[in-house]
Amino acid sequence: MGLDAVELVMQWEESFEIEFGDDEAEEIETPEMAIAFISAKVNASTSDIGICPIMRAFHRVREVFQTTLNLERQQVRPTTKLRDLLPKKQRREVWNQLCSDICASLEIPKLPGWGLGTCVLFDPITIQDLVDWIVIHYPKGFIDSQTGWTHFQVRSVARAAVREATGVGEFKDNCRFIELSI
Repeated sequence: MGLDAVELVMQWEESFEIEFGDDEAEEIETPEMAIAFISAKVNASTSDIGICPIMRAFHRVREVFQTTLNLERQQVRPTTKLRDLLPKKQRREVWNQLCSDICASLEIPKLPGWGLGTCVLFDPITIQDLVDWIVIHYPKGFIDSQTGWTHFQVRSVARAAVREATGVGEFKDNCRFIELSI
């Protein structure tokens, strides 16, 4: 198992508050296998009903961008680059305000650092990168505490972690991780 795969497993463990045994982690070759394993560990219902964590986070993030920057809805799409939305002369100040507003809207403690040209561990490029990061690090904020996880929600968060770890935006659940450049 390569370093990227180990980091991906660690991210799943943190996101879902579960543990993978070494043998279990070694057996997981596809997102589909990981989703099934995680679903079993969190006792997810088989329902495809439930709030989509990705969509809920995206709508909240888009709303904050629209309000804070006085943007039209169509200007804030998942593929929109963050740099294209922030004014060059006030980029750091505007980003800090957006972070504060997003954290308040989503009731989360912090967002990732954004380098604005400096070296940091995470540098969200698009709105989707930012949304994925939020959902991966604060998934419980998007899950109904009364009903718990659904298989659909596990899939959403697990796939977001794969996108972040591999940099691959489009993939099939039955695609082997080695094919995703892990």
